[in-house]
Amino acid sequence: LVSLTLGYSWWMGGVMDYGVVGRSFNAKTGEPLFLTDLLAGADDEIRESVVNALLEQYPGVEDEGVMESPMDAIRAMDIRAFNFYVQDGAVHIAFNKYAIAYGAAGAFDVVLPDALKPLERA
Repeated sequence: LVSLTLGYSWWMGGVMDYGVVGRSFNAKTGEPLFLTDLLAGADDEIRESVVNALLEQYPGVEDEGVMESPMDAIRAMDIRAFNFYVQDGAVHIAFNKYAIAYGAAGAFDVVLPDALKPLERA
């Protein structure tokens, strides 16, 4: 497993933008990995684990949405579209500004309590 993160920030007048891009790869094959490659469970179970971790780590976040709640935004996401990285054996889901809440709510780095499953060998 190779996991990379790139943090960025820029300001060109107005509101400062910042965020994290995470990518993980199978070290043997170079193939990109998705949450379903690293975590046990069906897509909906993994999404629900992300929702539960968000609610635990960011109390009050349920009040942060404008059009839809952050939890509804997570539940509607394509499982292969999650922005994540692995650090110290834990999966971190990076939700940048506007991804699940309005921009003023900022970014969220959600650490999942789920154990990593072994990678299949190619």
